[in-house]
Formats: sequence, structure tokens, C-alpha cells
Amino acid sequence: MRYSTMIFAAALLGCGGDGTGPAATKPVNVPPLRVGLWGMVIEENGHCIAGASVSVVSGESAGQTLVQQTPCDVWDPAGFTFTDLTPGVAVTIRASAPGYATKDTTVVPTLTVIRYEQGTAILIEPSKE
Repeated sequence: MRYSTMIFAAALLGCGGDGTGPAATKPVNVPPLRVGLWGMVIEENGHCIAGASVSVVSGESAGQTLVQQTPCDVWDPAGFTFTDLTPGVAVTIRASAPGYATKDTTVVPTLTVIRYEQGTAILIEPSKE
């Protein structure tokens, strides 16, 4: 009985080692989550406005300007894409195109899957001048 008590005690306390328990794990450096903002500048009828310009006027990537890709079609990966944004941080973008009024839009990118990427998708419809 005494022998079985010693085995039981050894099992509870652990055998060997320095008695400090399991090895401590080191923290892993995980890069911050980044997302994109994909969109299109469209006409009232839903067609893409070729050559429309989109600029970030406030928030992350402020000062960056993109020209909407052509051919401009909702079935192609056209439009504009701003990348490397922090989810939940507001960005204001300004869309402009010849013959259309300039339009500012504030967007808060979220973590969703768009076109196999993480980010937010928007459509911007400026009014005709």
C-alpha cells in the first residue's frame, strides 16, 4: 500500500524536472489586421464611369488618389481599391468625374470577404452637373 501511495504522489506532483510546471509559452507577434476598400463610381443607371478619380481626403491613406480602371464593368475587377487599412477606422473618399458633381463619402472598413480579399465594397453614385 505504501508503494502505491508513493506512485500516486509522484503522479500528482510530477516526476523529475525543476517543479515549475509546464514550460511557459512565449507571446507570438501577430501583425495587425489590415483590410481593403474596393469600390466603383457609377452612373444613375448602374454603369461604371470610366476614368473617374477617387481620392482619400481624410483618414488612413489620406492624399492617395486612384483613377478607376478601364474597361469599366461590374463583372471585371474594375473600379478602385485602397489597401492596408485598419478595420473600424473611418476613411473619407472623394469621387470626381467630368460632367459629374464631386461627391464625398465616409466609409468605415470592416472585416468581410470581398473578391477573395478582406475589406469593404461600396458604390458611389455622383449626380450629373
